[in-house]
Parts: sequence; structure tokens; C-alpha cells
Amino acid sequence: MTTFDRFDPFERRITEAIDEIAATRPPAYLNDVLRQTARKAQRPRWTFLERWLPVDSAIPRPTIVGRLPFRQLVIVALLVALAAAALAFYVGSQKRLPAPFGPAANGDLLYSAAGDIYARDPITGRQRPVIVADGDQFAASYSPNGELITYATASAEGDHFMVANGDGTNPHQLALIPSTGNAQGAWAPDSRSVGFIYDVKGLPQLSLVSVNGQASVIALDDIVPLDIAFMPPNGGRLLIRARVAGSEKVGLYTMKLDGSDRQTIVEARQTTYGVQFTNSGAVFSPDGRTIAYNGLDVVSQADGKLELMFRIHLVNADGSNDRALPGPSDPTVNENWPVFSPDGTSILVLRFKTRGDVFGGEGWIASMPADGSRPARDVGVHFTDDKSDTAISKGWSPDGSRILIAVGSKQEVYSVDPSTGSSELLAWTKDLPDWQRIAFR
Repeated sequence: MTTFDRFDPFERRITEAIDEIAATRPPAYLNDVLRQTARKAQRPRWTFLERWLPVDSAIPRPTIVGRLPFRQLVIVALLVALAAAALAFYVGSQKRLPAPFGPAANGDLLYSAAGDIYARDPITGRQRPVIVADGDQFAASYSPNGELITYATASAEGDHFMVANGDGTNPHQLALIPSTGNAQGAWAPDSRSVGFIYDVKGLPQLSLVSVNGQASVIALDDIVPLDIAFMPPNGGRLLIRARVAGSEKVGLYTMKLDGSDRQTIVEARQTTYGVQFTNSGAVFSPDGRTIAYNGLDVVSQADGKLELMFRIHLVNADGSNDRALPGPSDPTVNENWPVFSPDGTSILVLRFKTRGDVFGGEGWIASMPADGSRPARDVGVHFTDDKSDTAISKGWSPDGSRILIAVGSKQEVYSVDPSTGSSELLAWTKDLPDWQRIAFR
């Protein structure tokens, strides 16, 4: 039985009512009338009196035709209600997806454990396997719309960069990345492609690969790509950190997706920190108007010596108004690796101190206003390591209510309240999870 079968008791009366209100048969002379009027232009809209006089169309007017019977009005209203209900059901059945930038609701947490990929409900704590396969699966992340995942799986050939549905079905390879350690990837905002930088015959190559595997290589000629990001809100331009060919100078550039219309955002420079860290960490604000990056500024130390220290810089997306944000009160503290909050009002930064030797250091997280109106304030706990530099990665929850930080040297992950700074150790993972974006309900 279909939905409409439930109306069988009224079928005969509805049919009769429709027959009763149906239009009568057109007169035989109608075709002659149409042949004459079709050659004449329609009356211009400005000639209608209602367009010039303050006529209230809601006022009832006398009519020379009779009113529709009450029963017919009920039938018409019923048919309209059925059509509206059908439309509402269709609209409600369409899955809403989040915007690629800005705040979103919190979905599942995606992470790797024991060589496989899992998803975890942050409310109930329930976890489920997503990718279980031979070899080591790692570096899992959600697409901006939360529908797909990417991950890498290691092999003797290199790292196979894979894409799959959010539930782990339909996994397939997007790229084979050599085991050189030089690789970068970024989702396009529309979740239909991924931007890659990885070594091909020993040289970094920039390419865009659709989720169905079609790839296009972007030739950059005189610069060598190092890092990639898509420009909000629609990803129509790329932000590329690149080394000038034949030198150790590194700059920031934007360009169209085919590499044309290149614009210099931050002039290429060479520093004692090398190619890996010069002008590094570049990220867009959610509205695409501003870029934050790791500046290297000369800072006077307490003993009067001048040191090159990391400081957060902001620059407009067109390359204008490059400025340093207020640094920490302690001049011996470095500040770098910015991450904008989903609403764009705050920036997370890494603060760290070195011990003056190759090994050992102290690191922690701080949060500052994105407009640079005041220095950052510390959030969470401090981490020290006597054997190696304290490597800390971090990220916001989609709604901006939590911060996740991972301390690589200790293999610990914490959930932090950005308002109070209180921290909670997550015992179920050793790697920084990726938080799924879903639409607000």
C-alpha cells in the first residue's frame, strides 16, 4: 500500500469535486481570437494603475462572479497542504553539509592506533574501526565537508596516499609518495580534490589530484614549492611557500590553480634557520583576508645581545601591511606555528625555549587575539624534554570550544579548554586526532 492509498475513502468525492471545478471546454472561436491578439504587443507594466497609485490589494473588491463553494475551497486547501508536505519532506531529507571555513558542529574524532584508523564519538566515547588493513595506516584527516577521509599507508615503495568514504568504504590511491620525508597535502575547500607537494625525481612537485584520481601538475619554473594552502572562501587561489630556484631564499606567493597570476605576498629571504623554517607556518584566516606566518625578527635579549627569534606576523592577502604581533614579555621565548580559531577571532601559537644546546627544551601553547591587540596568554600545561626538542602539534575543535594538543616526544594528547586552560589527558590516542566538521542542526 502506498501513502496515497490511505485516502481511498475520499477518492470518489475528490474526483467529483475536481470535475466540478474543472475548466469548461474552450469555445470553438478561441483559435481565431488568439490569431488576432498574438500580433499585438502585451500591455506595458507601467500602464497598470496599481503600479502608480497606493492601492491596497488586500481590500476586498466587488465581483460579478460567484464565490467558490466552501467544499471546493477545502479540497484545494487539502491539495496545497499535500504539496507543501511533500516539498518539506524532500528538503528535510537532503543532508546538510558544513561550510569549509568558519565554525561548524563537532563530529567524530579520527585517529590512528596500532596501525589502523578509528573514529570516536567525543560525547559517548564509542569508537569504531574505519580502516583496518595490512601495514601501517597513519596521517588520517577528514575532508572539509566531513564526508571523506584521507590517510597514508606505508610500504617498501613509499607512502600510498589514500582517500575513502567517511565510513572507510571505497578506498583508493591518490598518490604514491617517495619515502624522502618531503611531502605536503591540503584538501580543497569543495572536498573534490587534494593539493600535493612531494618529491618527483628528487625535486618537489606541485599537483592537484581529484578524488577520482585525475591529476594535473602545476609548473612553477623559477620557484620550488614547499608548502600549500587553499585560499578561503572557495579555494580559487593557492598560497605557496617556495624556495627561489638555485638559492636558499624562501618567500610566500599566491596564484591561481593553474599557477598563473602569481603574486608575491612575503619577499623571499634567507636566514640562519634554513629553508625548513624561513617564512614557514603560513595559514589563512577563515575569511581569507589575512595570512599569519612565522616571522623571524631580531630581538634584544636581557644581556643586550641581539638574537633572531620567532615571532608571529600578519600580512594582508594581497601582500600589503606586513606586521609583527606583540611578542611574549620574556625575550628568550620563541613564538610560532599560528592556527586561527574557527571564528577567526583568536590565534593559537606555540611558545618554546631552548636550553642553549642541541637537545632539550620547554614548550607550551598560548592564545592571542587575531587583531594583535594584546600579547598571547598561556593555556594548558608546560612540557619539558631533556633529550629532544619538545614537538607540539595543535588544533581547534570545529566549534572552537576545545583545543587538542599532541606532544610528540612524550606521545601524549591533551584536550584543553581555551577559556580556563584546564587540560585533560586523552588515554586512548598517542597522535593528534582530526575533528570532523558537521553542519549545525
